[in-house]
Amino acid sequence: MIAPVLLAVRGLRAVQVSLDLPAGPGVGALLPTFQLLNDQLPLILTGALDRTELDLLLAKLKPAGLCLQVSIHP
Repeated sequence: MIAPVLLAVRGLRAVQVSLDLPAGPGVGALLPTFQLLNDQLPLILTGALDRTELDLLLAKLKPAGLCLQVSIHP
């Protein structure tokens, strides 16, 4: 998992992840990593999601420090 490596970087102030669906892993698979990052650093997520994935992120991630720049696709 890359999250511990990122969190060990001194001076890192935020993490941005671009979701490349369907080519990359789904939001459900990435959620534990997102939660670990979101607990310690501002997290910026960009890309395309469906409504179910957006609802999952909103339910499971802390709003403080969270930036969602996403488009919703059916």
